[in-house]
Amino acid sequence: MHHDDKSDFYNHETGARFGMLGGRVKLAVGAFAIFCCWLSIGLGFVAFGLFLFLHILLQENKRFARHEFVGDIKAPLEGRIHAIRQDGNGLQIDIAGHNVASQIIYAPIASQVEDKLWIDGTYLPFDDATMHPLRARYDFLLETEQGHLITLSLFGGTWTRYIYAPFSEGQYVALGEPFAFGLIQSLITLQLPKDYEALVAVGDDIIAKQTTIARRPLK
Repeated sequence: MHHDDKSDFYNHETGARFGMLGGRVKLAVGAFAIFCCWLSIGLGFVAFGLFLFLHILLQENKRFARHEFVGDIKAPLEGRIHAIRQDGNGLQIDIAGHNVASQIIYAPIASQVEDKLWIDGTYLPFDDATMHPLRARYDFLLETEQGHLITLSLFGGTWTRYIYAPFSEGQYVALGEPFAFGLIQSLITLQLPKDYEALVAVGDDIIAKQTTIARRPLK
């Protein structure tokens, strides 16, 4: 993977985009709440509740992210581990985001965006009979600084294509950097090389940018 001094520019640029978008949305909803209060106290309470809910969904995690070991994979969002699979193709970790938590998705490792791919179809990536089939997925192919390829996939309905992800192919993303705005209760899979091992178990709660979910064993 190759990147130059422009990576710093891209990091600052995308971080500013996330902040501006979240700020504008909250400002607009806040103004709407004030207007609703002027119309009706009851309606104002409902609008203010919506404002607080959006504030939670758009809240950025300010905790500092760092690797304990080179190549560590950090949790990309607030959620829990839904499933773990390891076979000859590699390690797959399925993550379900919490209902009431920030929906910002963070880069699980320092990497370069090799490809972004929108794929229509019908998917049930979580092997859960209680879930309805999902209608689309948004794949991000990331190449790490060690030359490994990782795929981060977001699943959802056809509106998944409107997920806000400001990084383009060839751009560098730092560990823990805001990477995309997900969905309410985001559904994500991480496909890792086969020499990675999971450090979490099914059902574990994970903290965005802090929980190490996978690592390559030291040799």
